[in-house]
Amino acid sequence: MIKKLKIKFVLITMTIVAVLLCAVFVMVYAQSYQKAQAASINAMQKAIENHIDSLNPSPQQEDDNSPPQNQKRGVERENSEYGIFLVLVDSQGTILDTSVENVTFTDETVLNEIVADAFKSERNTGRIDDETLRFYKEPQNGDIMIAFADRSSEINTLDDLIATSLITGGISLVAVFLVSLFFASWAVKPVERSLEQQRRFIADASHELRTPLTTILANTEIMLAKPQESVKSQSKWLEYIKTEAQRMTHLLADMLYLAKTDDSKQTVILSDVNLSDTVTYTLLTFESVIFEKEKHLQSDIAPDIRVEGDEERIRQMLMILLDNAVKYSDEHGTITVRLSREHEKAKLTVANSGIAIETKHQKKIFERFYRTDESRARDSGGSGLGLAIAKSIADAHHAKIGVSYQSAEGNVFSVTFPLPKKKRP
Repeated sequence: MIKKLKIKFVLITMTIVAVLLCAVFVMVYAQSYQKAQAASINAMQKAIENHIDSLNPSPQQEDDNSPPQNQKRGVERENSEYGIFLVLVDSQGTILDTSVENVTFTDETVLNEIVADAFKSERNTGRIDDETLRFYKEPQNGDIMIAFADRSSEINTLDDLIATSLITGGISLVAVFLVSLFFASWAVKPVERSLEQQRRFIADASHELRTPLTTILANTEIMLAKPQESVKSQSKWLEYIKTEAQRMTHLLADMLYLAKTDDSKQTVILSDVNLSDTVTYTLLTFESVIFEKEKHLQSDIAPDIRVEGDEERIRQMLMILLDNAVKYSDEHGTITVRLSREHEKAKLTVANSGIAIETKHQKKIFERFYRTDESRARDSGGSGLGLAIAKSIADAHHAKIGVSYQSAEGNVFSVTFPLPKKKRP
């Protein structure tokens, strides 16, 4: 799937660039052709004007013995560049006079054919079929003066332009292919990572569900093997089944919550929350659990810290952190909860004494089904989804969650909430 996605990305990019390059090259070619055509026609018009001036010299030219207009340096250069020659024909197309100083015809038939083609044309300018010539017609006292210009230089220039365009286009497409291939790999990385997480999530979920299902089936088989036994005598097996069923229920609930948070349409309704009161209330409800586990609780809650959030979700996140602290703190360990205001942030920390979480695990501990100690997590009944849910709740509140180790308090989980901006009166 990822490979096909990369190929589609590259093909779409290459197609778009190829179309754009073709459009640019066509525009450049068309402009170059029009420019060459206009220059050629302009040169033929000047040639006709100069020829007429040479036949009818002005008084100043006669007195000064100045050279004819067609002998001026500029005109000679233009005629030489375009290979222009002139032909005068009558109204029937019969050749009356020619001026072919720059062109040599080895066959008079060729001259007659191109003059006839130009004369028959309904347009005053155009190209001679199968010839590298362009013509321009202009009426002259009842006759028609036809100028012909050689297009060889123009054709060579346009051919060179086409060759340059093809080479440039080819090099550009190769460069675009390499660049698009790089960006395709870069662009699909989030999709690839998401699919990999999804595959791992499904595999881990299947593994997690297999254990309680296996236990339930095993205990059911034991009960079915002794159908004559009373329910009371088999209460032990029923208790195992109930425990594993409850574990599956919690696991499925956690998986369903994470699936909902993955949905971009799933949003959290934010409201004004007194975080200090929420943390205090949650500690009161959890205090009995901590006492039952023979752990010690310390707290330092700053008063009247308010944030924008979902109170139930914040309480759920704190319960997860407290439950995690109880499970993984050492025997008769201490759990410390603090809430403080730091600049424009509210910082909530839950610390527990115990074995330090290694640095290599600190960045991955909030991933789904991730455990630093597989056997220890199973013994404590953890599924590896609690901290992932806590992170999703923090993300929904635009808060940052992390873990570090401090020698004085142990493993410290911190959640930093942004404080709402004060409204101006």
